[in-house]
Amino acid sequence: MVALPVTLEHEKGVTRNVSGSGVYFEFSSKQTNLIPGAAIRFSLELDDPRGETLRLNKVSALGEILRVEQHAEKVGVAAAIKAYKFEPEK
Repeated sequence: MVALPVTLEHEKGVTRNVSGSGVYFEFSSKQTNLIPGAAIRFSLELDDPRGETLRLNKVSALGEILRVEQHAEKVGVAAAIKAYKFEPEK
């Protein structure tokens, strides 16, 4: 399990799985307007396992929602990554 902070518009959550082609993340929300097939923009914050500061520590991505899972306290989202770029943290 890869747990990285993720930001989706005004929601903050955490990744549960990340690969070069997709991501699954969860965030606390009781309602969502996320629809499979829709485009989604999100950003991931990267951490250096040695505790050092990374120069490019944010990944901004554009994806396509594959699946949305409503849980009791959280919403899970699986998305295919269509494009991404590394950015410095602002």
